Amino acid sequence: MINAEEDMIELHAVIKGYVQGVGFRYTIQDYANQMEISGMARNLSDGSVELIAQGSREKLEGLLEKIRERPGRGRIDSIQVEYGEIKALYSTFKIAH
Repeated sequence: MINAEEDMIELHAVIKGYVQGVGFRYTIQDYANQMEISGMARNLSDGSVELIAQGSREKLEGLLEKIRERPGRGRIDSIQVEYGEIKALYSTFKIAH
């Protein structure tokens, strides 16, 4: 669970590369759970993965760094990142199907 005292924001990212069919969303979920970040990851029809993550900016930047450095069996070609206000609060990190 996220510490309520943190200034929480939302990260929205679209990750392109070899990121579907290789357990990439589960790798993201593991990192998010380790860092107490809530949100979700899902496959998009164009072969990319959408990530919505909620937490402090410091934690979210740390999550992106982990994903870039250790993408599991995936390969990242690009990540489009936007930060903003939380639209709908997630209590955990989940894989959307």
